[in-house]
Amino acid sequence: MKFWRAFDLGESITVTVSALKAAPLPLLIAGLIMSVLTGGSGGGPVSPGGGGGGGGSGSSGSLPDPSELSQWFESQLDGVNLALLVLAIGLLLLLGLCAGLLWAAFSAFLQVGWIRMHEQVLVTGTTTLSTLFSAGSRFRPMFGYTLLTGSISLGIWTLLGGPCLLLGAWAAHAESLPAGIAALILLIGVPMIPYIWWQLGAAFGPHAIALDGETVRGALRRSMELAGGNRLNLLLWGFVMRFLAGMLSMMGLVACCVGMLVTVPAAKVLTDLPFTRGYLLLSRGEDELQRLEGLSRPV
Repeated sequence: MKFWRAFDLGESITVTVSALKAAPLPLLIAGLIMSVLTGGSGGGPVSPGGGGGGGGSGSSGSLPDPSELSQWFESQLDGVNLALLVLAIGLLLLLGLCAGLLWAAFSAFLQVGWIRMHEQVLVTGTTTLSTLFSAGSRFRPMFGYTLLTGSISLGIWTLLGGPCLLLGAWAAHAESLPAGIAALILLIGVPMIPYIWWQLGAAFGPHAIALDGETVRGALRRSMELAGGNRLNLLLWGFVMRFLAGMLSMMGLVACCVGMLVTVPAAKVLTDLPFTRGYLLLSRGEDELQRLEGLSRPV
């Protein structure tokens, strides 16, 4: 099937509305849970996990003297047991790492069920909230895929953004505003293109694991095959869907934020469920295509 048919914008909206009519309570409750885990209504092909931070200086006033900062730190550390301080910092970092891994594991566990809920409501016209907690044997590959993609994303920002941070540090030391602005632009722009390229290429992996039982390697290979030659189209589709989801989320503010308990999860469904539909239409064989094309019609 052609990519533009699988990810048609009009059909994406139609399918979302139909699914919310067919199973509103399970999808909205699950959508709210997933929105909390992912930090918003995002989802779909590109899920930014760590934007380009604010390296560089860019301050219009006088920048602090590094020697004064050094003296200030020395005065703060006067009389402090450095060994205990290092140990405390190490323990905090370890606790933070453990908490991050637990959060990622829980997110991966629910991600399997969330994608399965999409498939159920698209194919059968109904779903249940219990499906959200039905990861089973597919939790381990999903967790592994989450760690793999997250590590590569972090590596991209670290390797490509690190030199820009060094440039920003030099600009701060030299009190050079143009160099600081250049460092900030480079910090955001240089890692962004390979990061988006990687995220788009890996976007179908969770669906290959949750719906087809692929391994981490198999899911990555399948995802790259489906995204190959379609990254720009996928990026544009995701941008439009995220914009619509953002507008839908903002509508909840009209009801003094109470309405966001409905609009935010509905926006999450809007970005994620049509993406699952697109994966099903792209990945299935010709013998299943006629049945799966029914996903573009009201359930």
